[in-house]
Amino acid sequence: MLDQRVLHVAVGLAVLGFVVLQVSRRPLAVPRAHETLASCVFGTASGLARGLAGASGPIMASYMYSLRLSPRDFVMLTCLVYLAFDVSQLSGIFYADLFSTTPAGGTHSSSSRRCWLAPGFGLWSRRALSAETFRRIVLVALAIIALNLLRKGLLA
Repeated sequence: MLDQRVLHVAVGLAVLGFVVLQVSRRPLAVPRAHETLASCVFGTASGLARGLAGASGPIMASYMYSLRLSPRDFVMLTCLVYLAFDVSQLSGIFYADLFSTTPAGGTHSSSSRRCWLAPGFGLWSRRALSAETFRRIVLVALAIIALNLLRKGLLA
């Protein structure tokens, strides 16, 4: 099996490359005619990243960003995708009888709060910010996530 640090570096580099490409003169934009193929490629990569490194979000967010969705549609689709990920993950946890009612190391409540911060910010910002400002914030968030994945892979 691949070392998780290698996977963090690979996903971090891919997402950082996407961010650099988006700020270049020729940003990636998936045309409608290629959405089906692109969704299969990004979906497979995201599923592998989630299963192997627990890091599917940056890849899915990169794909949704490249679709040039409105802030409203971006937030809605992001919430639906994460809901689908969570349902599938919970199904696997219950199926494998890995469910525990005690939080691991007391991190349960802080993790829950963090899980609500991003969608809450997304719901607020889709109305309060211009579409261009929203897209810039998404790129900055993706860059920070990519750098954190690189840190985890290289310094852990």
